[in-house]
Amino acid sequence: ASGHRLLATWRSGLAEGAGTSISPDGVRTEGNWKRGKRDGEAISYWPDGRQMLVVWRDDLPQGLAVMTWPCGKQLTGPLVDGRIGGTASLRFTDGRELQGQFDRESLRGPGRLTWPDGRVYVGQITNERAHGQGSMHWPDQTEYLGQFHEGLPHGDGRLRSPSGNLFIGRFERGEPAGFGTLTLADGTSYAGDWFQAAIRGRGSMVWPDGRRYQGPFDGHTPKGEGSLHWPNGKSYEGYIEQGKPHKQGVMRLADGRSYVGEFDKGRFHGEGILSWPDGRMYCGSWHQGKRQGQGLAILEAGLRYEGTWHRHRMHGQGHLRWPDGRRYLGEFQHGAPQGLGQMDMPDGRQFEGHFLDGLPQGSGSLRVTDGRIFQGQWLNGEMLGEGLLKSPDGSLYQGLFLGEEPHGEGRLETADGSVYEGRFEHGKPHGLGHLISPDGRSYRGTFEHGQAQGYGELKLSDGRRYVGQFAAKHFHGEGSYYWTDGKVYHGQWQNDQRCGRGVYTLSDGSRYVGEFQADHPHGQGILYDARGQVKQAGRWADNRLVEPLRLKTSDYPFEFKKEGIEAD
Repeated sequence: ASGHRLLATWRSGLAEGAGTSISPDGVRTEGNWKRGKRDGEAISYWPDGRQMLVVWRDDLPQGLAVMTWPCGKQLTGPLVDGRIGGTASLRFTDGRELQGQFDRESLRGPGRLTWPDGRVYVGQITNERAHGQGSMHWPDQTEYLGQFHEGLPHGDGRLRSPSGNLFIGRFERGEPAGFGTLTLADGTSYAGDWFQAAIRGRGSMVWPDGRRYQGPFDGHTPKGEGSLHWPNGKSYEGYIEQGKPHKQGVMRLADGRSYVGEFDKGRFHGEGILSWPDGRMYCGSWHQGKRQGQGLAILEAGLRYEGTWHRHRMHGQGHLRWPDGRRYLGEFQHGAPQGLGQMDMPDGRQFEGHFLDGLPQGSGSLRVTDGRIFQGQWLNGEMLGEGLLKSPDGSLYQGLFLGEEPHGEGRLETADGSVYEGRFEHGKPHGLGHLISPDGRSYRGTFEHGQAQGYGELKLSDGRRYVGQFAAKHFHGEGSYYWTDGKVYHGQWQNDQRCGRGVYTLSDGSRYVGEFQADHPHGQGILYDARGQVKQAGRWADNRLVEPLRLKTSDYPFEFKKEGIEAD
């Protein structure tokens, strides 16, 4: 019937025993018949080489049929109208297994494809391959959901790795290609171009710490002209390598500073300009993020420095200017003038010598506006100890200093030829000293504020001398004056004149004992001759006796007793 031919042993019109059935399409089936019904195993052979094994009982298929192709693949499933259909499983020689709904040995609709290595695909299948929409799972927990083409992810899809990384985007022949986004387990995300499963081209990346990058990539690393942004407001535009600013670029910091110049692995390196919002600026060389080499800086409070830097500090030769007009040119160490240098002050003073921590320290010379030149030793910015002072008028001082003033023992030679040796205080002779004037006068004694004061001895060029008390360089107080012709005065003085009580001995031996005023006898006094006899006594005025008196020792008890005169 229906064109089938059956070659078998017939009994009573029924096939019995082994037989062969041939269908109109050439399928040959070999099996057993019992009372005209198929019974036991039967194998069907297709002209294309396929074979199908079916077990029959009472002309009904028992269990599942198995179809084997010449290539070795096998389909196992229920028999429907003489062909395998329904839920079936197709095994391949490479160990793969395809499960799904079949019709006449062909899969209809989605299926489930497994691999020996544990991979599992669920989705649309064409030509026994993943093709269309589907999902694939790997034993290591890798998951893909999206489009497939000829067994490989192709088109739009989502790929999650065992570590939790997630890629969403385009695939080509199993690899990310085109535009896609990658989110790593640590929160890092990338959106941009892909090529052969690698980030390639332009894109944007966001790190867990909030950093953002936009620009070209080389592999998974930003490289090329791009921009970086930090969560604190810092930003960078320029060349980037290994994810960090490199070569040339512009960086704006969160505190308002901006840098334009060269970078190396994220640090200022090479030539660059750093600017502050308050007007500060540095333009020059950098090394690994620090100012190093030659550079110009406008610093705090208007300071301006040009010279050598080392590790962010002024170090080496440089020129520093202050807003008040001060200038320093010389050596720097650790951010301050130190070593040999020259400092010009706003008031015109100029110091040349050694510095320590920004102050003159050690040997040096100071030139002031009036032409004076100080040479000596400085401590903490002040002249101290032995030194030399040259004045424009030709005077020269050698000795001890305190600040810019002679202080202590010293020697002063003035332009007019005067020489003073002795103690100084605050720039003036003070204490014991010896002054020799160009006219030959010599004073040895105490000084106060530059003038003879206290006890001393004055020698004149003609041989006269004074020994006694001085006040403001004048004879004042008790003193003795000696003339070259033998005259001597012992007594009181006031403003270089005899004034008060005194004894004046003349060269002939006569002497006046009494009161003086305006350098002359004035007031009560006695004149003795060379033998000690009283010549005149009484009241004197303008060096003359104007009111003779009868001698009474009670009137002049001290003088008369001293002279041995008895009272009346």
